[in-house]
Amino acid sequence: MKEIDDFIEWAKSSNWKIELSSEKKHFTNEIMQRYSPIPVEYKSFYELINICINQSDTNWFLSENDFLAIDGEGFAWNTFEKMSISAADGDYALIKQIEEYWNCHLPIMMCVGGEYEYYAINVITGTVVNGFEPEFEESSQVADSFLSFLSKIIIGEIKV
Repeated sequence: MKEIDDFIEWAKSSNWKIELSSEKKHFTNEIMQRYSPIPVEYKSFYELINICINQSDTNWFLSENDFLAIDGEGFAWNTFEKMSISAADGDYALIKQIEEYWNCHLPIMMCVGGEYEYYAINVITGTVVNGFEPEFEESSQVADSFLSFLSKIIIGEIKV
């Protein structure tokens, strides 16, 4: 896809560490069951990328290694969800709301250079949202689609 190719060129020229995969990557069964349907454009990007991280190692697109991460190995794909559940301090109704939010929002990018933030795809609408700590679930839409998200990064409308 042209937008993905354009983004890869942008990332390289912006001194991002980008490593393309020599073999097709697949989501775990857990991810496929929880986040169906995943937009085909994002699947294409995910299958292509091994590593895509900024020069200061603070912003990165989630890759297969992130989705396979085991507790205690740094930032897993669902770290912010776990942080919110922990902060809910046993409030069942609040935990249910948090889980319902994350059941519809597949994290695609983590940012830890200042306050913690993320970008995620709403798998119901296909839009991309952005959320910050401490209320990760209070997100706002930043792009109509994953490809639009990449284009906005390229033109500097979204700073990562």
